[in-house]
Amino acid sequence: MKVDLNKVIYAEKDATYTINYEQNTVCTTCEGSREARDSAPLECYACKGTGIKLDSLFQREQRCNTCKGFGTLTKKACKTCNGEGFVKQQVKKEIEFSKLIN
Repeated sequence: MKVDLNKVIYAEKDATYTINYEQNTVCTTCEGSREARDSAPLECYACKGTGIKLDSLFQREQRCNTCKGFGTLTKKACKTCNGEGFVKQQVKKEIEFSKLIN
């Protein structure tokens, strides 16, 4: 997000600027489960539902690459979020600046 500092510093008294950005929000259809309503998730076979696997080469724990750390696999993905668990939402904020320099 870019903000022009000259507009902020030399703002007119109580100037208002509008900022638009995208924000990830939890999917309202699946409530973040990534699964369609008529389906139930499966326990991940690679990490046994923990979301963490042991790296055999370096002997350290890492996020499971099969379930992406969720611990479950989707049988039928949510169509609203495509199985991601969140959707992008456009947000519009109005920010008020007081004059900083006379």
